[in-house]
Amino acid sequence: MPETIPSDKAVLPAWRKDFRRLSELDKGPVPMLIEHILPAEGVTFIGSLSGVGKTWLSLAMAKALRTGKPLFGHFPVTEIVPVVYLVPEMGSRAVRNRIEKLGIPDSEEFLVRTLKEGVMHLNSPKLRDMVKALQPVLFLDTAIRFMRGAEENSSSANSIGLAESIFELLRLGARAVNCLHHSPKSSSKAPCMTLENVLRGTGDFGAMCEVVWGVERARRKKGKGWDYEYEKASADLTRLNVECLKGRDIPDVADPFIIQGRPYLDECGDFAIIRSDGLEVRCQKLSTDERLRQILSKIQYDRRTSLRTLSKLSGWNTATIKQHAEAEGWQFTSEGWQPSDHQ
Repeated sequence: MPETIPSDKAVLPAWRKDFRRLSELDKGPVPMLIEHILPAEGVTFIGSLSGVGKTWLSLAMAKALRTGKPLFGHFPVTEIVPVVYLVPEMGSRAVRNRIEKLGIPDSEEFLVRTLKEGVMHLNSPKLRDMVKALQPVLFLDTAIRFMRGAEENSSSANSIGLAESIFELLRLGARAVNCLHHSPKSSSKAPCMTLENVLRGTGDFGAMCEVVWGVERARRKKGKGWDYEYEKASADLTRLNVECLKGRDIPDVADPFIIQGRPYLDECGDFAIIRSDGLEVRCQKLSTDERLRQILSKIQYDRRTSLRTLSKLSGWNTATIKQHAEAEGWQFTSEGWQPSDHQ
């Protein structure tokens, strides 16, 4: 006969501490870090073909989480939180250029690990210590780089190399883990994005998530086929269809929407949400202080940065750039930027 479970006032057996009854479970709705987009306390996957723009999108999410500004000027952020972005397949300069273009502030609460530092496995004691200390939102770009198993089509390899490690990081204090992942090449011919065709490999990827976002170059029908000129323009403009393909217990998840990178990344430091007729919904202009901060960061990183480059970055003409830079103690010379007291 099974052992009778003791009453609340009785001494509980040792095994009981590893289980919870209904009244002991956390109460309330699923918390959101970015309303309608990103939940806390779980795993989110972002799937697309290679080179479409999921890194840009994820860095835009990181910016929102670090600044508190609405994502794409549209989706409110509930809390400013630390962010750790692990991207072992991109060089340090390429990552920095994107971060500076987006205007993510330099901070001890926004940390990056790139190709230069290499892959840090998810069971690394250093990574786990960092998670305990910062309790950040983690980005894994891309998820397959953190798998210990050899086959991404194998559910067991995924379980050993990714899922169990991610769940442990969440248990240790990570506020959320966002995994970027490639779609199979065949998805480019699919009439629409689905949970099955947006994440390459085992179906276990979709099963482990709270939310799955599918991302593709914005496309539209033309007659009985596709408008390839529109899709080509989407590639040039980083114009993306974004659609939630799974939202576990998430109320009011965002409906499918279109974002566009260029020229807004240059003008505003962010994507703009675009209506189906191509008109801009919102693009918040950068303030003078934000533009100046980007310019000074670029100068300090590379004193040979040209006025033309800074003009593209800020939208200011060269005379205005010189005026603002001189007020901050920098002069442009034939040898590049020098501090004003340079002899």
